Amino acid sequence: AEPTITERKKERLSMAEIVRNGKKWKDSGDKNNEEWKIAQRKRYRNRFISEKGTCTNIEQNFRVADITIPLFINYVHVDTSENDIITYIENKTNVVVNLQKIKSKQT
Repeated sequence: AEPTITERKKERLSMAEIVRNGKKWKDSGDKNNEEWKIAQRKRYRNRFISEKGTCTNIEQNFRVADITIPLFINYVHVDTSENDIITYIENKTNVVVNLQKIKSKQT
């Protein structure tokens, strides 16, 4: 025979009935399922760090390149020229730099 409405109600309680009776929605016996898990992409730690070495045979075309460090400068006044930035960095650090303008995406 088919179960009656009251028997079906005992199998599946509504949220209001659970709150009214003071019962918990899930059994708290398994706490591993209730913990939050962080899902994120792996970060590249040493993305710009590389190794350098020496050239053993100078006659070959495969040689060491000059070491450069990428430096991004943002939020510069509109009237500032590239020459102003070069002279400012040279005055502060005594290093001559080459600038390369990069257009950023406008969002």
